[in-house]
Amino acid sequence: MAKTALAERLTRIALRVLRWGALVLGVYAAAGFLLLPWLAERQITSLLQSRLEARFSVADIHFNPFSLQLRIEGLDLIDADGWRVASLGHGFINLQADSLSRGTLSLSNVHLDDLHLSVRRYTLSDSNLQRLAQRWADTATPG
Repeated sequence: MAKTALAERLTRIALRVLRWGALVLGVYAAAGFLLLPWLAERQITSLLQSRLEARFSVADIHFNPFSLQLRIEGLDLIDADGWRVASLGHGFINLQADSLSRGTLSLSNVHLDDLHLSVRRYTLSDSNLQRLAQRWADTATPG
């Protein structure tokens, strides 16, 4: 009888651990597959539009939290004058999992397809990229 009670107790504990593990795994998956791309798109768009005074759009962002792969589709950066500064058809980034345990961010693969960068020179020492960089520096918070 004591063995049966112990076995039942161990079964309940194992089921409880299994349920908690499934819950943690589900939350991690939902955060990685759904929340992270949604937040990244909104935060990056808001940051670039406010700091660069430029329009930024991205068609789609996908992140796989298990393989640590990021895929970006249809990225466009248009400056205040209405000129396309940069665009990206498709981007793929693969993060190295072991770098996260060291508190660093290392990339094992980066693939950029259909990447376009438009540089307009106004004078010998002035260009649209320089103006964007200056705007970025001017809007940085001191600290």
